Amino acid sequence: MYSIPGDRIRLRPLRPSDFPVFLEYRADPAVCRYQGFEVFDEEMAHSFLEEQSQMPLAVHGTWVNVAVEDQASGQLVGDVATHILEKNEQLVELGYTIHPARQGQGYATEALRLMLKTLFRAHHIHKAIAEVDIRNPASFRLLERVGFQREAHFRKSFYDPQDQAWFDEYVYGLLASEFTV
Repeated sequence: MYSIPGDRIRLRPLRPSDFPVFLEYRADPAVCRYQGFEVFDEEMAHSFLEEQSQMPLAVHGTWVNVAVEDQASGQLVGDVATHILEKNEQLVELGYTIHPARQGQGYATEALRLMLKTLFRAHHIHKAIAEVDIRNPASFRLLERVGFQREAHFRKSFYDPQDQAWFDEYVYGLLASEFTV
């Protein structure tokens, strides 16, 4: 499989042994609120981790979630997701989820930069995109910090099952030629 070390983190496949920490953050409604996926229960988490543990880093047409591990402790701190688009294999959509206890400590920034560096250099991706619920300013500030630019504002395009309402989304993009480590 793969193991991609950064300064403080390592990107690696999710594995079944990540279950306790993974479920802790993926079962938290506050964490899932702006994500576009539902709150995980134990069965969903076990199944998801088993499936994702077998996935390579990036797959055309499929979402792949990659573990973000704190190298010092070996603990899972979150995950980064990649989705190489079916319509164009040089475009990737990214997502990220960090455990609430680890948010605000730079893990998402390092994980996103490390993933982008890998995708742009090793997988020859031309452009990365990310869709963000406009109610989540921490997420779009993260994207801007890493170098993404806001490219679109879609009105009432994201349905939030928790609120049972439609909300706006921003779409951010970053070209490989614009990315600096």
